[in-house]
Amino acid sequence: MTKIRPMTDSQTNVRHFFTYSIIVLGFGLSLLFFTSCQERKGIEGFDSTLWKSDRKGCQGLRISLKNQLEKISPQLKRLSNKDVLYVLGRPDKNELYRRNQKFFIYHISPAPDCDHYEASQTPVTLKIRFNAVGLSNEVMIYD
Repeated sequence: MTKIRPMTDSQTNVRHFFTYSIIVLGFGLSLLFFTSCQERKGIEGFDSTLWKSDRKGCQGLRISLKNQLEKISPQLKRLSNKDVLYVLGRPDKNELYRRNQKFFIYHISPAPDCDHYEASQTPVTLKIRFNAVGLSNEVMIYD
């Protein structure tokens, strides 16, 4: 008959380490699963599809959304850059700033490289600043 030897302290520590590792890994994976499956929501009162369809404001559709944009600009603050990309689409320009800050720039009126650009017209742009964590902390509309 084989005798069962009691576990040593080092074996017990290794066993506890693996048990806790599996629990932490399971918790981390479930957290990742639930946060990645969140449905992104648009901002009510703003036509994102119309905005996204007018790249660089060349078609003149974005200028018609300027009033809506001014109303929702407080809601654009504290959004992550992924959420801003979901609402407004890819920016027309990116600017990197010091301390890992960055700016998304969207042309509301036609950009200089558009066919319908008028040099005499004052360009209207939307500039969103993101902090180092990736949250928008400033939304500015320049006329």
